[in-house]
Amino acid sequence: MKFTDPYQNPALYDAQYWWKKNDLELWKFLAHSYKVKNVLEIGSGTGRVGISLLMDGFIYSGVELSVIFNSYFIKKINSLGMKANVYNENFESFNLKKRFDFILSAFNTFNHCLSKKSFAKMLINISKHLDIKGRFVFELFVPDPLALYRSQSLKLDLMEYTCPSTYKSIQIKESISYNHINHIINVRWYYYQSNTLINKIKFNMKAWHPETVINMIDNSPFIIEKIIGDYDGGDFNSQSKKQIFICKNDF
Repeated sequence: MKFTDPYQNPALYDAQYWWKKNDLELWKFLAHSYKVKNVLEIGSGTGRVGISLLMDGFIYSGVELSVIFNSYFIKKINSLGMKANVYNENFESFNLKKRFDFILSAFNTFNHCLSKKSFAKMLINISKHLDIKGRFVFELFVPDPLALYRSQSLKLDLMEYTCPSTYKSIQIKESISYNHINHIINVRWYYYQSNTLINKIKFNMKAWHPETVINMIDNSPFIIEKIIGDYDGGDFNSQSKKQIFICKNDF
């Protein structure tokens, strides 16, 4: 497979997000704080979070929509001599026939959910898998008006990584367009090697505003226990760049 799209190529995804480690301590801290044993991750991906939790001694399961990512993660688990259950399932309809102490969805996974209907279905299904005393934690970015309404022609530096096939440095620039009616962000990434454009991809994400998410949870089987605004565990406020919800079932 050519190294073209990180969402279709797990090795490229890992290479591109080599720097994404700043959230791992928070997830482990929360899991330890609630004295959990069984963890389920929604959007387990290539195992970025899962491997960290397994190494910390948790009993881990994951649900991943991508067949390619799921297979890649399983190979990682086997190569490390670890044991985990990782399922290739739809987030809205998976049925693992068991409940978990702690359910987690990290790094903007839910921003790839593009509709309220889909979001509501996920919340209902996830609630069926949460233990009576368990916690469900998920993360979204806080929409930034300055970013959303910038010029569509403006390409901003996003990240840099080493290509796993050529070992050459790749720079990524990003441009976006935003639909303020349905809150869909059309994202375009431009890949440069030595200032030469070598690839470009596009995908959509949803700008989930905090008041919308709170309303969605209020109309779900969950209640909000706390909202965190950063990876240090700070309270959510008007300056927060993250909205990290800690929820429990509303019995």
